[in-house]
Amino acid sequence: MSELRMMRYVVWVLSGALACAAQAAEAPLPSGYWKAPQARTILDRTATVRLAPSLDPLSAAEREAVEHLLAAGVIVQRVYERSLHAQALTAQAQLEQLDAARAHSDPTRDLLDLYRLFQGPIAITLDNQRVPFLPVAVESPGRNVYPDGITRDVTDKATWKLDRDDHVTRNANRFTPKADGDAKLTVGFESHHVDVPIGVKQAAVDPPISFKLDVMPVFMRAGCNVGSCHGSARGKDGFRLSLFGFDPDGDYYRLTHEQPKRRLDLSIPAECLFIEKAAGQVPHSGGSPTKKGDPLYNTLVRWLEAEVYPVAPCARPGPL
Repeated sequence: MSELRMMRYVVWVLSGALACAAQAAEAPLPSGYWKAPQARTILDRTATVRLAPSLDPLSAAEREAVEHLLAAGVIVQRVYERSLHAQALTAQAQLEQLDAARAHSDPTRDLLDLYRLFQGPIAITLDNQRVPFLPVAVESPGRNVYPDGITRDVTDKATWKLDRDDHVTRNANRFTPKADGDAKLTVGFESHHVDVPIGVKQAAVDPPISFKLDVMPVFMRAGCNVGSCHGSARGKDGFRLSLFGFDPDGDYYRLTHEQPKRRLDLSIPAECLFIEKAAGQVPHSGGSPTKKGDPLYNTLVRWLEAEVYPVAPCARPGPL
């Protein structure tokens, strides 16, 4: 084939591909997807602000920490979207495939903008109605959203039924493994019911207590590392924790090596300042985040009784 004929053939192939892409972009959207005028009605009244902060002032370690935080944020965001609607992530993936097939046409790009705006496939219209703009169930959120748009906690109104109690025990809304095996939990509210399979393994195994896996969740559950308490940039009352526990190694160091003799006492763990403040047995500006004998209190005492941290000073964690 001569060079001229080869060039004509390439031009013909490209022309055909462009024509197919144009036809796909102009084809009507499948059923269930909002048409362009519906999406533009909301988007035209939406202001978009995009921030592009510079990471140049940060050190290499700090930039790496930012990347880890962003990666964690993506996971949390997907969990949040899934909690708003059970079909959210599936609908988003299908929309992205449709957008690619239509050569990133304006109608599908608008729908992707709507998804980012509402963080799911359900739009709140200008007349305050919840309407799906993607082909999903009209209303099947992971949370209990009433027609008036209000979310209510109905945990105490739900019914809980275990098909057998020899593997799992229930105390209010807390379930504790009892023996290895399988069970089924049925949760009901009004006309809705869902079956939750439960599998218990190694129920008799008592794993060693861990600062990261046991103590850090206590700080989070009790609210110790929030911004209004010890999680603030300067800490509180001479003690600082990382905000929401993003730096467990730093928290470990500060707790065990900053004023350790005054704060912790391994000889009598239940009477050290760390435990007494947590239980409100001595003046504490944060009140009593735990009570003596409750699971959170017992976890902290058990951690100290295990003498899990080294007596010799450890290396101070480097900057994030």
